[in-house]
Formats: sequence, structure tokens, C-alpha cells
Amino acid sequence: MLQAIEDDDPFRIKAAQEFYLKSSETLRRLDLAVETERRASAEMVSKKQAEDVSRQISEWMRVGFMQFLSSESPALVRIDDLGSFQISRS
Repeated sequence: MLQAIEDDDPFRIKAAQEFYLKSSETLRRLDLAVETERRASAEMVSKKQAEDVSRQISEWMRVGFMQFLSSESPALVRIDDLGSFQISRS
């Protein structure tokens, strides 16, 4: 760019400016991508670990819901005698 300025060549000056801007933008994006990846790799968990945790949570929710139903069903549907309760199979 300095050489183009010394020669007072407007086409070379413009080309040098555009090259500088494109290079700067590319380096800025690369720096951002590297920083984002560095943060993500330090904070992310593996896919297998996430799947295992979600499977355990779903199992705990199922067990908890079943316990809730078994203990609260009489009050919810006003059943006084659980022995007389039957599910109709229509």
C-alpha cells in the first residue's frame, strides 16, 4: 500500500485498501471462531453424557409420577375403597 501511495496510483491504492479490509475481516472472524470454540469446548458435555442424564431424568420423572398417582388417586377421583376400584376395559 505504501508503494502504491508513493507511486500515486489510485487503482493500486484502492486494491490495497480492499485487500487490507478483506484480510482484517477474515482475521476478525477467525479470531471470533477460535474464541467461541475455546469457550464451547470448555463448557460443553459429551453427547453420550447428555443422553445418559436425560434418560435418568425421564426415569425419575416416570417413577415420581407413578408414586404421585398411587398416593393421590383416591383423593383425585374420590375413591373411598381402593379394593372396589376397577378399570373398565372397553
